[in-house]
Amino acid sequence: MPKSSLAVVPLPLLLAARVALGATAVLGAAPPPPPDLRPLLEIQTHTFSTDSAEFADQEITIYQGGTLQYKATSGPVPTCVNTTLALGTGAPAAFAPLKQALRVGQVGIQKDCGKGFEFGTNLEYRLEWRSTTGRVNRFEFGTLYKSGCPAGVAVIKKAIDDYVAAVLSAPGTKVIRSAPCL
Repeated sequence: MPKSSLAVVPLPLLLAARVALGATAVLGAAPPPPPDLRPLLEIQTHTFSTDSAEFADQEITIYQGGTLQYKATSGPVPTCVNTTLALGTGAPAAFAPLKQALRVGQVGIQKDCGKGFEFGTNLEYRLEWRSTTGRVNRFEFGTLYKSGCPAGVAVIKKAIDDYVAAVLSAPGTKVIRSAPCL
């Protein structure tokens, strides 16, 4: 009787292999791809008041795959600073309007605009955009962006604000906040 070339593998060894490789590898499904962590937008904002020592600063990076890295500090200078750190990814339904706004708002050709100050709350905003093909555009705008910039700048800013708010409120986002100032 001819001998079979198939080896008999003990059941505990098969189970150990399944655990080591992960159930998806044994079942034939591919693991999910890693997130695309090439920067799409890098943003720095500074909001301040001419009437008080209140300020708010944000550093935001949004990656090509939708991951958001966020740092915000705010408070009255110099007595207390509140800090928020966050890392998360928005749902595709939240990311799509941002990508659309970048196209419609022509992020690749915007230039510095809307700079200047008023009495009350003021804004300084720096944005760097990177395409998937390597194109880069950097521009700044300020408090007067609604009247002193092309309409595309306001479209881009609103879409960024909406996306940041969506990611910060998403259940999977990791958010760490410092103790509030008293």
